[in-house]
Amino acid sequence: MTAGTLRPLASASSRQARARALRERIDAEPGGTLEAPRDELLELLGPPPGENGDEPDPARYAQSLLAQHGIRPTPPLTEPAESVRLAPTPSYAIQGAIAVALLTVIVGALGYWLYGVLFVLAGAVSVAVVAWRYDALRRHLPPAVPSGRMLGALVAGAVAIAVGIVAVLPIRHHRSQEGRARGLVVQADRAVDKGDFTTAKDKLAAAEQLDAQPPNIDDVRAHLVVAQVAVLLERQARGQATTDQRLQAAIAALRRAARGR
Repeated sequence: MTAGTLRPLASASSRQARARALRERIDAEPGGTLEAPRDELLELLGPPPGENGDEPDPARYAQSLLAQHGIRPTPPLTEPAESVRLAPTPSYAIQGAIAVALLTVIVGALGYWLYGVLFVLAGAVSVAVVAWRYDALRRHLPPAVPSGRMLGALVAGAVAIAVGIVAVLPIRHHRSQEGRARGLVVQADRAVDKGDFTTAKDKLAAAEQLDAQPPNIDDVRAHLVVAQVAVLLERQARGQATTDQRLQAAIAALRRAARGR
């Protein structure tokens, strides 16, 4: 652990730039930690002057800024001490990844339970990546990206977007097609009830184009066949009844003719 003054870092243009420069200095230290005077740290990262004397607590403000850049002070700045030990930590990035993962899981589960499962897996992967590959992620991400919760949130968001494109969107498209096919099958069933067999066949054919095996299509197809057979039998029965009536009329006519003789 190296001790040193932080005054050279005060030349940075903004407090975010100072915190970023502080993180770079900590990374450059042989032990990866830096011991700094607490008052210098508060002066370096303290809040800007507020209007009407309304100024946030300097210790909490500075500690929040350190957390954004993945730096943990020991003891916390909210506790009085002459100096603090500053060390990088992935814990804040992990918190950011967990927060985004939970949000995506809740939103996904509200849409469909399988989406929630997929986002649970995506969240687990993102948290594991942040925890195990934290240093590698910091090296590859732009320097402007803070190394704290923002880093974890970006990783979790990127993984969630990838899962959404690769898995969620295809599943959603399939469910949409399945829903449309189910609606066509229902319409076909109603057409059968009305005796409109041509429309029923068209609806069933359109449903099969959307989904290879729409729900209840076999039942509706059987309903269609039974209805068609019933119509044919009814027509045959009517034709037979007409024939019987004509035969009976002819027999009656013959009998009347015989009586007339």
